[in-house]
Amino acid sequence: MKSIATIIFTLTLSIASSIFADDLLISKKGEPLMSEDFSTAGPLKAPWTLPKGKWEAKDGALWASEIKADKHAAVLHYNKKNHNLIVQFDYELQGAKFLHLSFNHAKGHLWRLMISDKEIRLQKDKDKKDPNSKAEVTAKTSFISKAGERHSVIVEIVGAQIVARIDDKVTLKASNPAFDSDKPNIRFIVRGESVLLDNVKAWQAEAK
Repeated sequence: MKSIATIIFTLTLSIASSIFADDLLISKKGEPLMSEDFSTAGPLKAPWTLPKGKWEAKDGALWASEIKADKHAAVLHYNKKNHNLIVQFDYELQGAKFLHLSFNHAKGHLWRLMISDKEIRLQKDKDKKDPNSKAEVTAKTSFISKAGERHSVIVEIVGAQIVARIDDKVTLKASNPAFDSDKPNIRFIVRGESVLLDNVKAWQAEAK
């Protein structure tokens, strides 16, 4: 159960997040796909799946850590097909090397938002089936994420366009025809230990 202080903080944060989500740059909200505050402790249920790592809902948030024996970053899927999309979430780096919001297409990796303690990037992923393909950083900026410091993220995906904002202070934009693809799910990836995620929301998006 959340403490009174946590409830007040969450309420304040939710109000701020709502304003943030209504201030969209290239899209407008359509049908809601998800809204999760992780207030119920315990294992995540479908349509969440946990291919790798440790993902635990506790203390009103989702805690994620890599498991060394996996020899792979921690991976979490929210299995809802999407194309144009708005995703919003809060995060705290708690010692992890990075947090990614990642999307695949039907044949493999597509693109990701990469968050470390010093930098934010948008990256078009390499095609693992093409030996000549390389990952391409399409936008990046310095951004300090101190341990235990909470930040809010909103990402708009409309056709070939992507806009990502952190705390409504940093804005990254990218465009590539490959982004205009059907995606099977929404993916979170964590390297190291650990990351806190909260107030994860998603909507179908429509162009403004």
